[in-house]
Amino acid sequence: MTKRQVLHYLHRAIAVYGSQRAAAKTLGISPQYLCDVLMERREPAGKLLTSLNLRRVVTTTYEVIR
Repeated sequence: MTKRQVLHYLHRAIAVYGSQRAAAKTLGISPQYLCDVLMERREPAGKLLTSLNLRRVVTTTYEVIR
């Protein structure tokens, strides 16, 4: 799942809860943090991902520089 897909998933959750404030309360995060994630000022992490039954997986790739 990409970050865009996570944001889409989050927008769907907000629609279910009726508002960003209600979604933040239900997910156990601050409304400001939720807004920052939606505006892509912060990365989705921690309690937000856990509440959505997601986890962050980071991979690293290397390439030869010539």
